[in-house]
Amino acid sequence: DPDNTGASADFSVFERVVFAVESPQVKTLKVEVGDTSGKKAVYFVKHVDVMKRYYEFLRSVLQESIDINHVKFINFVVDENSVLPGDEAGSVEVELKGIQAP
Repeated sequence: DPDNTGASADFSVFERVVFAVESPQVKTLKVEVGDTSGKKAVYFVKHVDVMKRYYEFLRSVLQESIDINHVKFINFVVDENSVLPGDEAGSVEVELKGIQAP
């Protein structure tokens, strides 16, 4: 919801939500998924490297923390804990591979 309109997505209708991550500098990527009521689930993608790797959000895990019927945002966060000293400048590529409905 980049325009902050209150819009949300119903993740319960998606069979799969897949994303890919790669980076020469970032070693850990923080992933935050929030709903319209303000609840937020936080996960960590570890061992990020130059090889693109694919990950899947598991609905069963997400729905334990947030309302998957009203997903407001997915944030991919890089902070001081994500990189090794000396690697503070660089890039990370995140690719939303697919949101597949049944």
